Amino acid sequence: MAATIKDVARRARVSIASVSRALNSSGSVTPEVRRRVRRAAHTLRHMPRAAARSLINRRTHTVWLLLPDTRGEYFSELIRGVDRAARARGLHLLVSSSHGDSPEATSTALQSMNGPSTAFS
Repeated sequence: MAATIKDVARRARVSIASVSRALNSSGSVTPEVRRRVRRAAHTLRHMPRAAARSLINRRTHTVWLLLPDTRGEYFSELIRGVDRAARARGLHLLVSSSHGDSPEATSTALQSMNGPSTAFS
């Protein structure tokens, strides 16, 4: 099981908030606390969870691509080009196809990409 932020806090003998501030290089954390947290995180092989982080900072670092179809060389090359551009910017690409569905189905897909009332960017 992966180490959690609670495990890192326990090992470094600091609060969860201090771990978060130290790992995100934000807030007022002393160099000693930052060093202990980073050492504990490294020892425990703690990997921050992207999904949890995206909820906090309201950024998914994801590009959504909705195409009318994904078959054929044209769409394959289009997806490849968008993926390269996204990766160059440290973003992830999610691809979906409307399969020629009705405009209402396409609209529903677009709304789901935006998520609930607050959209991520």
